[in-house]
Amino acid sequence: MLRNFAEDVFPDTKPLVRSVMDGYNVCSFAYGQTGSGKTYTMSGPGGESTKEFGINQLALNDLFLLSDESKDIMSYKIHVQMVEIYNDQIRDLLANDPLLTKLEIRSCMNGNGLPLPDASVHPVNCARDVIDLMKLSEGNRAVGSTAMNNRSSRSHSVLTVHVHGEDTNGNIIHSCLHLVDLASSERVDKSEVTGDGLKEAQHINKSLSFLGGVITALAQKNSHIPYRNSKLTLLLQNSL
Repeated sequence: MLRNFAEDVFPDTKPLVRSVMDGYNVCSFAYGQTGSGKTYTMSGPGGESTKEFGINQLALNDLFLLSDESKDIMSYKIHVQMVEIYNDQIRDLLANDPLLTKLEIRSCMNGNGLPLPDASVHPVNCARDVIDLMKLSEGNRAVGSTAMNNRSSRSHSVLTVHVHGEDTNGNIIHSCLHLVDLASSERVDKSEVTGDGLKEAQHINKSLSFLGGVITALAQKNSHIPYRNSKLTLLLQNSL
């Protein structure tokens, strides 16, 4: 059995993940070349024990633990959405037919609305709920074969956790956590893709380049941040 590297990675991301329960918007990426283990790290081997959890399950499981520990002073409700961005179009991975579901991003920077109000939203209360939803979403995700990987992710997969909290004084928080399994970055000449595969690779590389541009602009504190260059950065705008 392959080693589950999520156990090594999660302790470093845990403080950020936990901050969502304090009202902060958070984003975590898995980035790398095709075949580097991004999806394996985020989703895990597929088992139901914590030893086989990926970052996604570990993060949600920790949030459930925090919610239970603070139930005397804070009441939390946790919901999730799971979508993919494929060829710069957004698909609902939990819909009956993702191909027929067209999603548009709404601006919610100044309110408590959802950036994808038309995507299905599911309440979750335990790791079992998350595992069941992830199995459904993984079966709907776009994958393809290239010369470098016979099962390469051809889309960006985004698991969004929405947290609603209310304390005993009636104070309310709304926050979200984006757990993102980015599509595989690759050199077209090495992956030997053509036709639709070439189109997919071009969209992937372009969106990853735009994401890098946004991160650079934020780091340099530029007055203009080019979120609108791609659906990926626009969707993640409130947590980047």
